[in-house]
Amino acid sequence: MELKAYARILRQRWRLVLVPFVAAAAIAMLTAPDATEQEASAAVSTYSATATLITSPTQSVETAPVSLATVALYTTTGEIPKRAARALDYRGEPQLLASMVAVTPSSETGTLTITATDTDQKAVEELVNAFADSTVSYFRDQQVELDRARTVELQEAIDATTRKLQQAKAQVGSGNPEVVQANIQSFQDLLTTQFTELNQINTGGSTDLLEVLQPGVAIPQETAAFAPPSNPWTRGGIAALLGLLLGAALALVVERLDSRMRTREQVEDTIGLPVLAEIPLMPKRQRTGVVSAERPASSVAEAFRGLRSSVLLVSPSLRGSGQQRGRNGSIVLMVTSAMPGAGKSTTVANLAAVMAEAGRTVLVLSLDLRNPSIHRYFGVPDVTGISELLAADRGRHLAQVVHETDVPGVSMVTSGHDTDHPGALLASVGPLIEAARSIAEVVIIDVPPMLTVSDALDVARHADVTLLVSRLNKTTQSQAEECQRLFKRLGVSALGTVLVGSRPAGARYGYPVVAPAGVAEAADPESAEEQSADAGQTSEESLARDKD
Repeated sequence: MELKAYARILRQRWRLVLVPFVAAAAIAMLTAPDATEQEASAAVSTYSATATLITSPTQSVETAPVSLATVALYTTTGEIPKRAARALDYRGEPQLLASMVAVTPSSETGTLTITATDTDQKAVEELVNAFADSTVSYFRDQQVELDRARTVELQEAIDATTRKLQQAKAQVGSGNPEVVQANIQSFQDLLTTQFTELNQINTGGSTDLLEVLQPGVAIPQETAAFAPPSNPWTRGGIAALLGLLLGAALALVVERLDSRMRTREQVEDTIGLPVLAEIPLMPKRQRTGVVSAERPASSVAEAFRGLRSSVLLVSPSLRGSGQQRGRNGSIVLMVTSAMPGAGKSTTVANLAAVMAEAGRTVLVLSLDLRNPSIHRYFGVPDVTGISELLAADRGRHLAQVVHETDVPGVSMVTSGHDTDHPGALLASVGPLIEAARSIAEVVIIDVPPMLTVSDALDVARHADVTLLVSRLNKTTQSQAEECQRLFKRLGVSALGTVLVGSRPAGARYGYPVVAPAGVAEAADPESAEEQSADAGQTSEESLARDKD
């Protein structure tokens, strides 16, 4: 996609770009913290604390009952996390609490470090110290249990050694005196050792496995994370830029998902037909009348004159089956659209007016028998008309129901009263159209949209050429592609597309759009139009929505 296409998308969807831009800037400025809060939040973001445990001086790494690696395992599993949770009054799962600390043993130094990081200074100190104290107390309690069991063993051993000593003393004077004396001395030495160990246990002489070398102290940690500026204007500018990028991205995404056609090039590429005229948008006050007759100097009227020129210049070259012009040189022109609301009936009314302006006699046939609206543009009551003629098989008597309109040179035949089977009536519309050729030089037929009912396709084979009305920002690519397929499959002679909703070419450069003096259109000279004050204003409102 070219840069100009991106610019067009952003210009068309400027509201979608503007809303995130303004919203982001406003929110950033309103939520900007003051300088004190910004300094406090930037000074310290997290705290780290480390508690260090060391094996008791009387316990070497080699003689300790358990290794430091085993102590590290016990610190984060089992009973120690439960003790730490109770100490901290932690209500959650103890194992989750244990996951907040990192335990590292070092056999070289005989130390065990417990580290944690948190944004709360007090909480991180309490956490590591709770695990350190719980580890020391757990292994102290384990040592107490071992001492109690050892005391029982020593007491039993002392009793047994005492009995053996007494038995040895009873043997004095009998047997070998040297052996007896040696046994007595051995039992006495054993008793001394056992009593010493028992006395050491009873007097608290056993030592803890671990001691707290250094309790945890919270230390602030520097962070390299991005700190938003405190200045509201700076914050607003950054947020506005991000909002602008977001808005632009949203606009491109919406454009991608939106299948409505927005440019002349899109219409021509999708439908495969040339755009014969670009009709500007119309003010709301002009939605019900024939603008080309009521405001002949407006840009809308000039656009329809351009359409007239295209039709009259191209149509003489039409020849062959299904495109045969009438014997008196008349042209039968059918106007349709893909879906309702494209401006089909408005196009019929204004094209009829500019054709009559060029000196042609024009007859408008309202063959939209389902939802007729073209009679309202000319102020003609919808009385007896086409439905009655077709129902009575009197299509050749068309001249009897022709009504004159307020536009000089334009007459019309209304659709007539409602009927229950309009599609069946239009199957025999051929003689009626042939009769119309003898009444006027230009016969313009208003039919229902192509993709709603099949009426337009039944009428198309009797017309010389067909005009397809498309509306920018309304007709979708899928609708246009379906019309193209129908034209090709049924052999409809489609002359081109009338594009409704464009800006007039002159308005892009600030010039009013008026007809140049002395320019002939399709061999019919016309006088130059005077400049209208409304020429540049007709692009402000949407074209009249047909009720067809």
